[in-house]
Amino acid sequence: MSIEIEVTGGDLFHAIAQRLRYAEREDIKRQLGKAFRAAGKDLLDDEKRTVSSLPVHGEPFPGRKRRYSGPSVPKALRAHVAAATDMQVRFAGDDPAVRVRVAASKMPTSQRRLPRLLNKPGGWKHPVLGNRHVWVRQVGQNWFEPTARRHFPDFIAKSTAALNDVVDKIAGG
Repeated sequence: MSIEIEVTGGDLFHAIAQRLRYAEREDIKRQLGKAFRAAGKDLLDDEKRTVSSLPVHGEPFPGRKRRYSGPSVPKALRAHVAAATDMQVRFAGDDPAVRVRVAASKMPTSQRRLPRLLNKPGGWKHPVLGNRHVWVRQVGQNWFEPTARRHFPDFIAKSTAALNDVVDKIAGG
């Protein structure tokens, strides 16, 4: 399970991607890919910074049988989520896209559902260190989409400029 923001469509982006598919201009594909990755770098860095600084805390779950008092070993959930956050630029297929996502496949097996749950304000409940007699509710917070929305105007401006540069380069020969 992953969470993602995908920027698709855009008539100019779609038209250029279609033409690049059939063109023998790998240099332009590389240039455009670099430009999109550069345009999304601030967004990607801010997503990683935001999740790394999220306040994560648990609340006692009603009906627990006893209080947990043993040692707590941090699992570095936020660090794993930040490391699993990446960006993909795709020109192939009918739907070219730039995608920023938290890839569940890059998370430890036991934590693959947690990026989506961490982004959910309602949180989730879990046993403390596997003790099925002691449960807590872990509180999440909607962080992924609001962070991406803050960067959309800048990303759109930079990516449109990159597309216009490619159009000028193609028109110029």
